[in-house]
Amino acid sequence: MIRNIIFDIGNVLTLFHPEDYIYAVFDKERAARLYKALFESGRWYEIDTGSKTDEEMIQSFLQEEPALEKEIRFLFDHINGFITLPAATAPWISRLHKEGYSLYYLSNYGTAMRARTWKNELSVLNLFDGGIFSCDVHLLKPDPAIYNLLLNQYALNPADSVFLDDSPANVKTAEKLGMHAIHVEKQLQAIQDLDRLLKEENDLL
Repeated sequence: MIRNIIFDIGNVLTLFHPEDYIYAVFDKERAARLYKALFESGRWYEIDTGSKTDEEMIQSFLQEEPALEKEIRFLFDHINGFITLPAATAPWISRLHKEGYSLYYLSNYGTAMRARTWKNELSVLNLFDGGIFSCDVHLLKPDPAIYNLLLNQYALNPADSVFLDDSPANVKTAEKLGMHAIHVEKQLQAIQDLDRLLKEENDLL
């Protein structure tokens, strides 16, 4: 019987589309340079590991684009612009909470992003029973260690748990650890697939 539902955050509970925000704020040439510096440089993962302060990350990105310091600092101050909350998220989570499922999050998420999205975009997490942000434990999915940390911390049985993530690699790790898993391509698909799985698994008992 599935009792625990474990969610990734970006592109599962929220939409993470930094490219759209950057191109909406800056002209095409600067936007392309900024996106490359932040997301194609291979440095962004260090935000999610929590291994560097915001200022250290800014200095790291400035190594890629020293002429765009003002723009890079602006993006850090408005990093919540990368995140939007779909209208369906709150009703979805509220329904699952009312149905009695234990809800958890397991997300590669940085400290700056969390600080700027906690009150609004992440407000649904108030209904959760717990979870782990990668920046707090200095581990990233799909490393099995971060999954096991969540399972052990909350005494969760993998066989009683389902994990939702937009990354196939992250989903595969969950399956290897004995969890049910759903690869999220779109939120509506995830809602439908989860409802179907819960009905199939829990109606068998």
